[in-house]
Amino acid sequence: MIYAIRHGESDANARGERNGWTHDMLTTKGIRQAKERAIDPKIKHIDHIYSSDLPRAYNTATEIDDVLNIGITVDWRLREFSGPRDKWPEEIKQERDTKESWQEAFDRAKGYWKWVIQEGIDNVAIVTHGGFMIMLQYCLEYERFLGKEHFLDYMTNFNLSNAAVMEFDLYGQAKAKDLAFPEK
Repeated sequence: MIYAIRHGESDANARGERNGWTHDMLTTKGIRQAKERAIDPKIKHIDHIYSSDLPRAYNTATEIDDVLNIGITVDWRLREFSGPRDKWPEEIKQERDTKESWQEAFDRAKGYWKWVIQEGIDNVAIVTHGGFMIMLQYCLEYERFLGKEHFLDYMTNFNLSNAAVMEFDLYGQAKAKDLAFPEK
């Protein structure tokens, strides 16, 4: 199984803002969420952690690894969707170093999954971002039925809580299920 874990609550999440490629840190609540995730019965038996390079995801991965002591591989492809600059608040525009289209982000998620299959990666956690997880789920479950033209509708109507987990079966049918903790 591949366990995709959304990062814990970040400073921007606590303010009700989007993060994109910003370098927000975890809040105290986000650190607690990551530590709780590390003792999840399914997660505590993984062999390795792959993490986005953005601090909120990497810090979540670090908190999990502090408990499991299995190692982390950082991979920029696990970053959140950066989005067009005109869709973000002014202060976030200034922090972001680039932008990508929905299509580019979608292709990045799809390409990452192809790499996972080619490398035979299994029984790991990927600590990433809500948008990336939703793109990955859409690529695996819905694209063949709905096509890419429905992706934006799907993306805008789907929300994951901080530290949510999606479980992906690598070798069977592509499936995912949200195993998120309820918000406390």
